[in-house]
Amino acid sequence: MAQQAASERMPGKLKFALGAVWFQGLMNVVAAVLLFSLVSDRADHGQDEDAGVLRALAYVSLLAAAVLIAAAVLALRRLKGVRIAVIAVESILMAGALFTLFSGGGGPVIAGLVLGAFVIASFASAEGKAWFTR
Repeated sequence: MAQQAASERMPGKLKFALGAVWFQGLMNVVAAVLLFSLVSDRADHGQDEDAGVLRALAYVSLLAAAVLIAAAVLALRRLKGVRIAVIAVESILMAGALFTLFSGGGGPVIAGLVLGAFVIASFASAEGKAWFTR
């Protein structure tokens, strides 16, 4: 009975990774708000040449935030699809961060890459897989 109760607990590494998913979801919301603000500011000053790209990035950031936050909520129900969704979204976000890094991004981009790698490793680990498959 005690062993069954222990197996129902989320592994510590996975808990930390889930906290990182929450953090990334919230930071994507902040990034989207800042991008929308930048688009609005540029439109006010007649600089509309790249507003479409910035607006698209803002929407992608909101979509990523919605998926990550929903996954963080649903992870507590141990749904298998959540694990796959988190790994997929984190992989896409890491690809974007790599592009930003090679385009001249700095320290925050590296921190995002490290955090994304940790989340992917935690969700893809044997412990993570075992926890989500019950």
